[in-house]
Amino acid sequence: MFSVFDMQTSQTTSNLTVEDVADYLTGKGALIEKDTHSDGGLVFENKEWLDKYLVKCEGSEEIEKAYGKLRTIMR
Repeated sequence: MFSVFDMQTSQTTSNLTVEDVADYLTGKGALIEKDTHSDGGLVFENKEWLDKYLVKCEGSEEIEKAYGKLRTIMR
């Protein structure tokens, strides 16, 4: 499962599937992966508004595989 932290509003949305995260980020226009956050999550950005969203994988032993699947969907 994933959580998404909206860095502008400090709102967290939790218990999302990889497909839910992709839909959420697409809906926010956050299509650009910027970097890896110091806590190990991925940061996606809306290029026009510069809004950033921190995506973290929760409770998975195969975190890199989960992030890889998200990256594939977001392309």
